[in-house]
Amino acid sequence: MLPLGLLNAALGHPMLVELKNGETLNGHLASCDTYMNLILKEVVQTSPEGDKFYKMPEVYVRGNNVCEMQQVDQRRSITTKHLVEVVGEEIKPGAITLVEVIEEGPLDVVEEGEAEVDNDSSFKSKSSKLTPISTENLYGYLLSGASQGEVDNVYNIVTHLVNERHEEPNLRHYDALILANIDPINGSAAKAAALWRELKDEGFNAESGTYHKLLKVLAVHPNYLLRNQVFEEMRQHWFSLTPDGWHDVVTGLLRDGQLEMALENLEHMQREDVRIEDWLLDVVIYTLLDLEEIDEALKMIKSRNSLDGAAMSANLWYQLLDRASRASHYEGTIYAWRNRVEKLYLNPPEGVCSNVLNTASRHGDGTLAADVFRILGNRGTRLEPQHYEALADAYMVASDITTAIGIHCIIEDAGMTVEESSTGVMFDRLRKDPDLIQLAFGVLQELRKEGRSIPTATINCVIQSSISQGRIRDAIALYKSLHQLCPAGPNTATFRILLEGCNKIRWKELGTFLFAEMLTLKIKPDEMIYDSLVLLILQQEDYGDAFVYLEDMKKLGYRPRQSTYTALIQKCLSAGDTRASKLLEEREAGGLSTVQIREDLQRSWKKMT
Repeated sequence: MLPLGLLNAALGHPMLVELKNGETLNGHLASCDTYMNLILKEVVQTSPEGDKFYKMPEVYVRGNNVCEMQQVDQRRSITTKHLVEVVGEEIKPGAITLVEVIEEGPLDVVEEGEAEVDNDSSFKSKSSKLTPISTENLYGYLLSGASQGEVDNVYNIVTHLVNERHEEPNLRHYDALILANIDPINGSAAKAAALWRELKDEGFNAESGTYHKLLKVLAVHPNYLLRNQVFEEMRQHWFSLTPDGWHDVVTGLLRDGQLEMALENLEHMQREDVRIEDWLLDVVIYTLLDLEEIDEALKMIKSRNSLDGAAMSANLWYQLLDRASRASHYEGTIYAWRNRVEKLYLNPPEGVCSNVLNTASRHGDGTLAADVFRILGNRGTRLEPQHYEALADAYMVASDITTAIGIHCIIEDAGMTVEESSTGVMFDRLRKDPDLIQLAFGVLQELRKEGRSIPTATINCVIQSSISQGRIRDAIALYKSLHQLCPAGPNTATFRILLEGCNKIRWKELGTFLFAEMLTLKIKPDEMIYDSLVLLILQQEDYGDAFVYLEDMKKLGYRPRQSTYTALIQKCLSAGDTRASKLLEEREAGGLSTVQIREDLQRSWKKMT
């Protein structure tokens, strides 16, 4: 990982960034903040497998997602440029630079009362390298090192100035030592606070810059109490926050998890016409999206986009689309899609497209769903049943039954299968709107006339919707035409649905007829079919056949549900049937509770005797 100082010096240079997920980004470094958040321009993104490439005009990279960075140019040239910019003088070949001191390692720390360390040859060797540098330039290095969080090197320079050049400790020393604690690893709020206390104990009066340096440290190492102490002293001295100070305060509050306070301070900055840098707005929006506060993030993005849409990075738009679609937030999804995807500024990956497709289906936006299909198709993505099902759901939510069933036919024509579990949205809409059920009948017939292959699951869904509306005869009529509509014919689910309908209206004759037809078609009844048939016959006065089907059921290794056992026993009890005892034994053998049933049985036998 390159030091932060070198990254700042590398602005405008080519940079290769490897992310923790294995992706690589190759572009020109446009900016870098103290949290190692980067903005790259003219970027080529490479997939972890190295087989897919995407070109993007700009990408925002969060520091905690970076695994490794490598600059294309030589590091020595970057460092030299950095020193020239900071010190303001050309570094001649062979001159002693602070970089060489850094490469040698930090100077030994001299503790109070250990003056004999001054005689150590290692200390003298390292300190001597600073001797040729003028004091003015050393202070330039001191400021540069502090602003980059180089804790050890700042300490070394201050030690040299005090011990070797016999300077009295001054406010510039303390300011540099405090500011160096912006280093996320070696710095800390506690160290900065200790230096602040020492500064005051030594009789120095902190200036506005000192307090702002403390706030900059607290932006990296949040400390709520220390921040309040800084504010209180600033008020006592009538010091006002600079624009940079406001940015550090908001950043520290965000890092501290104080989102509401951060937003309040941001609003105060807007009221006071304090210019808010784009990077801070990015951080706030990213934080809101991470916390799934999509409404608030969208509000900020809309306001920002209306002022200057170009200031919005491609990665920020991507994050909005990703987070909003993942949460099925329709307004955020459609806003990002229309502003970036439709204008060809953003080419979302397949996972995001799937989320957008699901969002469109949930909110009934067939146009958006179709647009996702277009992008996936143009990209050569293999469309799976779930893609088509989401598209069908989008039209179904919009009550477009014709298109929804047509999409089911496309799935069937493509040699794929529409599963029973994928017709939930269609069933929910049909059962709530009887007119749609009647329309569905007509659509099925028209599609069959066109030679389309209609999935059995789709017909089962319409049958089940009819039964839920109490229209059992319409359901039977559709079942009778099922062989003409669907080449595959009925399946086990078809008969299960029809038997549930028979149970609702206690139509035993129809139920037994359907069961017989099922056997004729060589469709094997499952456990639920037998269970429904037993319950249907138990509703009749003559329930003897229920035990016949029960025995057939057990021969196939099926077991009735607990509620079915209870219904059988209660039927026997009410009729004084002694088979109740045997059913109780079977129930107990199966590990089912029989306490309540036995109490009912005892009361029944007492009445009979």
